[in-house]
Amino acid sequence: QQKCTNCNYLTKLNFNNYKNKIQLSISNESISSISDALHYFSNTKIMEEYNCEKCKTVSTAKERTIFSILPEYLIIQLLRFNNDGSKNNKPINIDKILHFKNYSYNNLDIKYDLTSISCHLDFNHLSGHYISFVKNDNKWFIIDDDNVRVANNFNILTNNSYLLLYKKII
Repeated sequence: QQKCTNCNYLTKLNFNNYKNKIQLSISNESISSISDALHYFSNTKIMEEYNCEKCKTVSTAKERTIFSILPEYLIIQLLRFNNDGSKNNKPINIDKILHFKNYSYNNLDIKYDLTSISCHLDFNHLSGHYISFVKNDNKWFIIDDDNVRVANNFNILTNNSYLLLYKKII
């Protein structure tokens, strides 16, 4: 949603832009968790050289991202790779429950439960190894190629988590 700073015109919400994947940047120093990255993603930003459809002037606008429709399953991709192909191994705390009250249309208190995580280990965007953590009956399992075992250590997640799958709590 965008708001012209010249005439205060607020664009209509786009209810047709349905997505179940969000790409979250983790490059900002203040981001240390999935919740922080979601807050940064949804924060109001200033747009330069905005063409207002109402007052027909070029000025600045304030832009914010809010969710009008939230899917049953939500995929979050952490942007761990830099433009040069190097990997950002910054530790990120993984929220097991995500609250969307501050980011949803009409402040609906929608919550999501973490169900699986894919991790990219080592190297760069062209090589490495993927493993997954999957929750089943409230137990976490690690899947590494053809090896499946109970996951006792989640330290690997903070530096290597790449894709997270959340299921809406009903």
